[in-house]
Amino acid sequence: MGYRRRTLPGLANVELSLHPGELTALVGPNGAGKSSLLRTLTGLLQPVQGRLLLEGRPLHGWSARERARKLAVVWTAIPPIGEMHVLDLLRLGRYPHRDWTGRDDQAEAMLERVAQDLHLEALLSRPLYRLSDGERQRVLIGRALVQDTPVLLLDEPTHFLDVVQRAEVFQLLAQQASLRNRALLVATHEVEWALQVAHRLAVIAPDGLKTGTATEIRSGGLLQRVYQSDKLWFDAASGRFLPR
Repeated sequence: MGYRRRTLPGLANVELSLHPGELTALVGPNGAGKSSLLRTLTGLLQPVQGRLLLEGRPLHGWSARERARKLAVVWTAIPPIGEMHVLDLLRLGRYPHRDWTGRDDQAEAMLERVAQDLHLEALLSRPLYRLSDGERQRVLIGRALVQDTPVLLLDEPTHFLDVVQRAEVFQLLAQQASLRNRALLVATHEVEWALQVAHRLAVIAPDGLKTGTATEIRSGGLLQRVYQSDKLWFDAASGRFLPR
């Protein structure tokens, strides 16, 4: 698998399954191919070889509308928001579920549920440009959750957040996977948080993608091999990177 003309050795042989009720954290060094893998899983990039299956069907066999009912994505970049309000953005997530008349009988119930799950009730009438980074990120995640898909992919959802906000977002995503029986894949640099919160980890190593539970990844020596540094070493006992 590659991105444009670039070769990504860690993605040469990828076997990855996402399961309902689980949060899988995708980790690896800068440039390893996390975003490229997400783009491939969403259909934006074609795999060099192999198959992408969504509920047993080839991904490209789904229409765009069908795919949007099954798969939601939150990218790192913050989209142009202009004067849009929070409620308006959340409602965009229901677009794939409207019938030919523009009607969606489940919209209001879904909006209310997601607003409660993410504690967005007090923000609904506010313009997006007046939100903090943490609030805006919760709203973007909320838009994807309102889409009500069984699969949710997120690219660096904590990129703009401070340490407290990062913890809140990771805990929120883990709760959503378990509470709403969704399959979540989160590409992240936050390896230590992933070890604490994720049900499974997918690690892009030089010789391919390695998957396992947090306990397996933590104790197997893989992280020390992947994140080679003469400044830091990975302490399996604490699950943290420590200075040498």
